[in-house]
Amino acid sequence: MSAGDSSSSSSAEAAGRPPLSQVLPPLILGTATFNTQYHRDPARMPCRAIVRRALEHDIAAFDTSPYYGPSETLLGDALRALRPAPARDGYFLITKAGRIAADEFDYSPAWIRYSVCRSLDRLGTPYLDLVYMHDVEFVADPDVVVAAVAELRRLRDRGLPTWRSPSSAAPASRSTPSCPTATTACRTPAWAAPTCSTASAPPASTACSTPACSAWAC
Repeated sequence: MSAGDSSSSSSAEAAGRPPLSQVLPPLILGTATFNTQYHRDPARMPCRAIVRRALEHDIAAFDTSPYYGPSETLLGDALRALRPAPARDGYFLITKAGRIAADEFDYSPAWIRYSVCRSLDRLGTPYLDLVYMHDVEFVADPDVVVAAVAELRRLRDRGLPTWRSPSSAAPASRSTPSCPTATTACRTPAWAAPTCSTASAPPASTACSTPACSAWAC
């Protein structure tokens, strides 16, 4: 963790919740290698066996990111394939938002929201345990960072990420999220809501299939 840990811990304690340092498992399996940056064809990696072996050895936390190519999708597939299926509260999922490519970043509220929704879909989960703003130190404008943190707080209050962080974290109580629901079909990306017109939107060609991102108000 980085420089914000002490302030995050203070706010957590003030809210009557344990600091993130007391919640994070001691070992976390990073899945950045489920990625074309490391393997010519990540789909041929034994991702399911890796995830299963990790859980067998009590490594019950997984770190991923949309920036890591197909990592979220491969991790989600591996978790869904486990038999018997583990309870969702039996493992800790960490992902990130904001970094799109090596030289492309978007920390706008609309993109943060869209990215979280997409991660829920890829990972096959109703909530995320922790969401980082990925490499936000490259952003020069503090207003951009503040707006991104505010959006993560809003999503956290909906129960989608239970913690949010710009490379540190502030906690939220875990609860059953009001959105998404398994029966809610998503055909409208979150950023398409008219009240989101002031926020930058993902490319129009980007499809949204997750129930979580059906047109929220900003």
